[in-house]
Amino acid sequence: MTSVASRDEGLALATTSRPDVIIAEAQLPGHDGLVLVRELARRGVPPHTILLCARSDRMLAQLGVVCLIKPIDLAQLFRHVARHAPARPQVA
Repeated sequence: MTSVASRDEGLALATTSRPDVIIAEAQLPGHDGLVLVRELARRGVPPHTILLCARSDRMLAQLGVVCLIKPIDLAQLFRHVARHAPARPQVA
């Protein structure tokens, strides 16, 4: 798991590391989550995306983006991540 401080940093990292799942705020400074999803697709990096939203967003749902309403139910978040991230071997 890696975190970033900005949309541009996240786009650069996603392009090089090809993550299974991206979790981001729907409202990013200067950009919204839809811009992030479209830019990832344009770059050929279509990971499963979970956006943390203040309210439901039909447009995001039509694009296959999960929009979890704040406050976030962690169990629900973990279920979405587990569904789209492959199992990794445990490190002893």
